[in-house]
Amino acid sequence: MTGSNQSANMSDAEKTMYSEIGDFKSALRERCEEAINTMIGSSLSYRWWNGKNKEFGNLTPNEQWEKDHMSVFRYIMKLVDG
Repeated sequence: MTGSNQSANMSDAEKTMYSEIGDFKSALRERCEEAINTMIGSSLSYRWWNGKNKEFGNLTPNEQWEKDHMSVFRYIMKLVDG
């Protein structure tokens, strides 16, 4: 099923749920970006998000975010807590 067909076949409740999930994921990303900026500075943030990371099996945090955003969030929060 293509994206537009899939969307057309969703109930209003499903559309609302997916919208809320997207909003939640965006809020998590903002929190992660703020934490990374605080820890290493905004000038190195791009490098961190786009550099290979052993924690994610040599995927970049951006690549891992697409696969499993919660694992990136948990990792960053662990770093914040020290």
